[in-house]
Amino acid sequence: MTDEPAAAPPPAPPPALKYRLAGLVQGVGFRHYVQKNAQKLGVGGWVRNECDGSLTVLLQGEKPGADKMYNILLQGPPGASVASMVQLQIEEGDLPPEPSPFAIR
Repeated sequence: MTDEPAAAPPPAPPPALKYRLAGLVQGVGFRHYVQKNAQKLGVGGWVRNECDGSLTVLLQGEKPGADKMYNILLQGPPGASVASMVQLQIEEGDLPPEPSPFAIR
């Protein structure tokens, strides 16, 4: 028997939220706008265009940054118009194996 302390469990991943945005959200610089703001707020995750003209966004981070990103997504960049924003269920493969900088997919 050893007196070594047990290894600490790995830290829990930051909370994550996933959204689908519809409206005029492609061709207006929305993905770069989301990436720039997420990086400023220290929020990880990703954004991607969908074939139906919508965007999917996964935000991974603590509450203050994620709350700010919610409002940033609703506003969008100049020239964009968000008609709807729906929270989606996070699926296997959505989250990176470890927290990483915000990416455009």
